[in-house]
Amino acid sequence: MPMLNARELELFSHYITHTSHVIPHGKEDMFPLQVGMPNLAFTNPAVMDAILALAASCKSHDIIRSSEASPEKLEEICDLLRLADRHHQSSLRQLQNDLKERQFQSVLPNAALMVLYALSCHHVRVLMAKKVRQLGILLPKDMQPFQSQWITSVRAAHVAFVGLLQPGLRSSSELDSPHPNQQGEEEAELLASSPGPSETAESKYKFQDGPTEETRRLLLPIISTTYEAALAKLRARNRDVESSVGPYDAKLEACGTALKLLEELFQAVMGGGGPPQREEGAPKPRDFGALDNVPPWLVRYLARVTSATPSKLWRRRIMAFLNQVPFEFLHLVQLALDCMPVEERQSLSRDADEPLPLEAAHKPVMDIFAHWLVLVMLLDGVWWIGDVGHWELGRIIRFIEAQGFVIDLAEGETWWPKTMYAIKSTLGGAA
Repeated sequence: MPMLNARELELFSHYITHTSHVIPHGKEDMFPLQVGMPNLAFTNPAVMDAILALAASCKSHDIIRSSEASPEKLEEICDLLRLADRHHQSSLRQLQNDLKERQFQSVLPNAALMVLYALSCHHVRVLMAKKVRQLGILLPKDMQPFQSQWITSVRAAHVAFVGLLQPGLRSSSELDSPHPNQQGEEEAELLASSPGPSETAESKYKFQDGPTEETRRLLLPIISTTYEAALAKLRARNRDVESSVGPYDAKLEACGTALKLLEELFQAVMGGGGPPQREEGAPKPRDFGALDNVPPWLVRYLARVTSATPSKLWRRRIMAFLNQVPFEFLHLVQLALDCMPVEERQSLSRDADEPLPLEAAHKPVMDIFAHWLVLVMLLDGVWWIGDVGHWELGRIIRFIEAQGFVIDLAEGETWWPKTMYAIKSTLGGAA
């Protein structure tokens, strides 16, 4: 078992008693997070470090949400986030060594925990950026919301999962819902147990899948009645770009694929009558490929949370867009995001006369990505995502306006993502 000091023991306790209870959506997620992961951590230093990093990020979130903004509280959060980052980096180093040795047991638990850590840590930094603005102080450079690493982490978890399965055995048609007698006794017992902390004391977190009540009541109806017209205009702009370029262009082809996926996603989310309360049965691959020695419960859990198998949960379905779009599309997104200053008052991290590494394809790319961020704004009720969608969309809008990188709109037309951003801002979103 990895040796823990007093502070690490406190964080591990925080994970056991709190963090692992405010993430699961349904009892099928409780065993992996509350029993399986901690047991793996006792023998795997990489998993232990990942758990401690997530616990520190979760604790930071709870502090900033429950406390009045003050320099002292912000310094406490900064200390926690720095500790979280050290454990995260330690986990990644150990994971790289495990991969060299072809020891895959730590890959899947770390992949799942890494996504939660990356998103929650980014969200805490977004919240801190808002707090320091209120206090009129500067946020330390290492605490500013980092640029696009959260996108990389979400994508990496999916790649790690599907990459370790044998080719041809990854499609949803190859996956079945497990029969109760196929599960471990402890897992089955937990699934059949009476309501625990995550359904009583932590009820405010239970089944959080999408919008806060205010967003559901005020913003969601506006999005649901306007998205079809917005997507029609987006399609028209994308066709105009394609026709102006002419022959086949790989980057515009990637945009076309991403746009098709976005349209399917909007239809699935907006046409489904609202977020479901439960996800369908947990899938189980018939063949685990390179994961033969990995516990089946862990494979099933990763299949769910990476949306390698279909999910009805808004938080998984919407974030799965990052796993499904072509890599070329995401590469262009990240190039653009990493050019943008974190705050409006900050300057670009390059000489004034140095050209931005943006090209014609970036217009449709950022147009499509901004429309997806409108859906991410609907996940503000999920604590580890929160204001991220609104924050990132705001950065894009300010950057486009400041750089003159104008989306080609018809005369008198307003850009739909900007309108949705403004509406969300009136509801108290991130500026």
